[in-house]
Amino acid sequence: MIKIIEREHIIYTALLYNYIANKEMSLSSSKVDAFLDEIKNNLQSTNYDLSSDEEQNNYLFYCGIYYDEENKIYSFRSEKELNLKSWLYDTLPNEVVRASLFPSSLEKIGVAKENLQVKEKYDWQNGHLDIASTTEEEARTSARSLLESKKCRNIILTTSFKTILDSNEGYRISYVCEEPFERVDTTLPNKTLIKKDC
Repeated sequence: MIKIIEREHIIYTALLYNYIANKEMSLSSSKVDAFLDEIKNNLQSTNYDLSSDEEQNNYLFYCGIYYDEENKIYSFRSEKELNLKSWLYDTLPNEVVRASLFPSSLEKIGVAKENLQVKEKYDWQNGHLDIASTTEEEARTSARSLLESKKCRNIILTTSFKTILDSNEGYRISYVCEEPFERVDTTLPNKTLIKKDC
């Protein structure tokens, strides 16, 4: 089932990234639209999608965002609003945040990832991997190696059963693990997100 993410949350994210990286409170609607389109593309292989264009701007004001119709610019109403609404970003699913941090996404809003306060965190995830193998033991070993290569920790391989993968024998291995993900630190110490050089 596809879960819908409000476009306004992604507009908030674009403005937040721009503020952290460039210390600017606004972005042109063309940059924001390009960011939205890129994230929509990046989410195609996930269970997430963005709300439609028709629904856009339904509650920008609620999100602490002002849209200047004449100049076609999105901006935060104030630095205080930016801080108060940080929960909009903090509650985004990991897959959506990952899609927003791809270089192709950040490029659309003129943000360099190295200028963001990105931190790595871990979250419990479950899922399954389809592994082409003739034996269950080999499949389980390959599944563990694959998860370790993604820097997962506390890996628990649960069930496994034989399946056919593209006319080859294989196994579907279910797992639970702590998976790493990136998040931008949204705290605003001393009203400044970027430390100034001394």
